[in-house]
Amino acid sequence: GKEYWTKQIERTDDDKIDVLGAKFAISVSPEYEEQFTSELSVEQQPEAEAIMAYQIVLKRAGEQKGVDNLEKLGSPKEMREELATSGEYNERLKVIEEKRGRKAAIEELYETIYARAPDVIGVKYWDETGKPIQEIKAEFLNSQEFVNVAS
Repeated sequence: GKEYWTKQIERTDDDKIDVLGAKFAISVSPEYEEQFTSELSVEQQPEAEAIMAYQIVLKRAGEQKGVDNLEKLGSPKEMREELATSGEYNERLKVIEEKRGRKAAIEELYETIYARAPDVIGVKYWDETGKPIQEIKAEFLNSQEFVNVAS
């Protein structure tokens, strides 16, 4: 594990990821999720999925009322979609774009919608489209990759 992530960080090609990207990738990995949910009863699974949705999309703990509301949606995909279309998330994207730039906002989309570290080529592609961040977000949410990772 440690050797793998060290090599990823030290890469010099277009697929290089930074330390924060590696940290994020580990925190949303199937292994982490399995350890997080493996000892839960069937009744506890929806709450655990809602908690994970908050961690992935909003990068924070969810308040109990919010977690309870997400649980009612059923699937992890619906939970993450709900948070990714929230005013809080949209405001966060706007602030990231204003303070850190367009590429940082696109990287944020990769982390929160695809639950993975962004790849250099993908960020470059989306940046060069010139599409507004909200339009890119909509395309991410309607993509097969989102369906695959959020289901």
